Amino acid sequence: MSESGDVTWLCGLPNSVRRGRFQAPDRDAAALAYARLHRYDPISVEHVGDGWYDITGEGVEPGKPYLYRRVFRVNRAPDQSRRGVDENTARTALCALHGPGWAVREPYIVAEGRYGKSGRADLCVLPDGESSVGYEIKTDRDVLDRLPRQIPMYDHCFARRVLATTPRHLDASCQRLPAEWGIVLLDPDTHGVLDQVRPATPRDLDPASGTLLLSELWAAELHHLIRERNLPIRKRAPIGACLDLLQENFDEPALRDMALHTLNQRQGARVHAWRIGDP
Repeated sequence: MSESGDVTWLCGLPNSVRRGRFQAPDRDAAALAYARLHRYDPISVEHVGDGWYDITGEGVEPGKPYLYRRVFRVNRAPDQSRRGVDENTARTALCALHGPGWAVREPYIVAEGRYGKSGRADLCVLPDGESSVGYEIKTDRDVLDRLPRQIPMYDHCFARRVLATTPRHLDASCQRLPAEWGIVLLDPDTHGVLDQVRPATPRDLDPASGTLLLSELWAAELHHLIRERNLPIRKRAPIGACLDLLQENFDEPALRDMALHTLNQRQGARVHAWRIGDP
């Protein structure tokens, strides 16, 4: 809630491009603001139940009002800042399940194929001497709607795939997830680990343990790596040329090491790497 007493409301049809956020003291005020923004010129906006609103407005002929039926819905917007805190707490708890290694926050991942979906993994763990683990985190503030499109992305990039979720989503997750996925149960309040419901079945495909993270590096970071190693490169060579040069001169373990140490040096960036499990 803002200092003025306003809160954020989501107004419009679910999944519609016309859905928007409005600051208002209550649901009715948000509904009226939405109706005015979309030029309904309403005479009245009436809450008809479960967040749905009807609008009484002017018809085509002056003086002849008509009634729109359940034109749009108004719901309280979720607190995304709190959701971020919850996920960070969960990341810390999940990293504690592993021995020495690396953890990476929100690396970019993509499904197999030319038209594969892309997105970001909540957490990648790279234990020393072991295959990668990709964690998708679903707290009580999340829904499972995106899970079906996330599964092929994780499957293509990680040797082991794990859903970390709360008791609220456990039954539905067991029905939706492939049997090879692991499940970790999180406390809905503290987001610590309550139980490891089932282990993940590893697979041979493991880009995350290879050069996947190299594509996260910025042009300036790649140029710095190249200069440090005295490799010839044009001053403003594009990212693709930098990646090609590094891959021609170094093997996968060396490239992964470069990527992890570079991501570890970042401050305040979305994608960041850090060591875990070291004494």
